[in-house]
Amino acid sequence: MRSMTGFGRATAAGDNFSITVELKTVNNRFLDVNLRLSSEVQSLETAIKRTIGNRLSRGRVDVNLQYERNNEVSYEINRPMITGYLAAMRSMKDEFDLAGEPDLNVIARLPNVVVPSKEEAGPEFFTAIETVLADALDDLEKCVRRRVRPSLTNLAQDSPVSNRACRPSRRSPPRSELSTTSGCSSE
Repeated sequence: MRSMTGFGRATAAGDNFSITVELKTVNNRFLDVNLRLSSEVQSLETAIKRTIGNRLSRGRVDVNLQYERNNEVSYEINRPMITGYLAAMRSMKDEFDLAGEPDLNVIARLPNVVVPSKEEAGPEFFTAIETVLADALDDLEKCVRRRVRPSLTNLAQDSPVSNRACRPSRRSPPRSELSTTSGCSSE
């Protein structure tokens, strides 16, 4: 398909997740795919670009792939980071003769101390992404066809061109008769 301006959207859901893909294309001479992916699907960037490249030959394509877990999210603690932080706090306390103990609330707010546990994506997940991407591309193609067909019909109806060579309906006036004033006022 020669991509043109259009929009496609599709959604799929599995047991523990839902995926939404939105595609927006605008005319461009070359194929330019821009992805906005959830961190869980970053590893699929190359495969997603390849799939789009197999279906579209040109255009700027903005892809927004949203992944949401439907099940309860479990968290992990970053033990090495906490151990290092506590050792630094104790060293600081002893070296500078400070009072107090490290606060759990302060530790929990440190970046990357408590993180969502990573779930291994199963084959159902990858199949769902392939399916929803294909469905979004199908929806995009339908949108482009709906936009192009009326334009082509109107062009054919409005066109004075017949099977013979296109000729001007009247001759241009001689150069001496052409107006030299511009459309802009000189005020």
